[in-house]
Amino acid sequence: CQSAAGTNPHDRTNRSSAFSEGCITSSNNTPAHARMSATVTTGAGYVGKAINCVGVLNISGGSLTAAGANFQIGQYGQGTVNQSGGVFTVGQWPSVGRFATGVGTLNVSGGTFAQTNATTDLMVPEEGTAMLNVSGTGIVSLAGRLRMGNGGTAPNGTVNLDGGTIVTRGVWTAVPGVGFSSFYFNGGILQAAAGAYSDFMSGLSIAYVAPGGARIDTAGNDITIAQD
Repeated sequence: CQSAAGTNPHDRTNRSSAFSEGCITSSNNTPAHARMSATVTTGAGYVGKAINCVGVLNISGGSLTAAGANFQIGQYGQGTVNQSGGVFTVGQWPSVGRFATGVGTLNVSGGTFAQTNATTDLMVPEEGTAMLNVSGTGIVSLAGRLRMGNGGTAPNGTVNLDGGTIVTRGVWTAVPGVGFSSFYFNGGILQAAAGAYSDFMSGLSIAYVAPGGARIDTAGNDITIAQD
């Protein structure tokens, strides 16, 4: 497990590396930080893996690829990924706020976060608490859908679209009426990907349009927004 303790960052700037399991977390409630602008490949990846652990990953360039594996931000602990550049690719299930105690945040202000498997989704959250913030020139490109809740007793997910673009085949929850899921439009573009579900957005607790406005690009798909 590639781990970090304390506040000294693991610096992968301008270096290429590979490891079988990527884990950025601390064991003493002190945030563990890592930063990268290199080419990094990993199997399953974790930021904030264990209970009472805190991890932060800053991506400013290069590429981070978990091609055939899951990547979890806030598995049981607290995890944050700040992406301002580069390409972050997950080939299976990316999950923000995996389990009930997991608290995860994914901030994409530049570069591209890509989920590349059409049979999986980006989960915000899965069973825990999660936030996805998209701003600036950030792109969140999903081959599947944006799933805001998958199980547990109180999943709590928030998406703030303040700029940039989210491309997805749909926005939904697998557990309507359980927990809370909120989507805030405040600029940026929500774009339907090729093969988008006709029931494009529905089942969330709330969708709110802030002063920045809501911009939805159908990209030639026939879609319905059945969301309060």
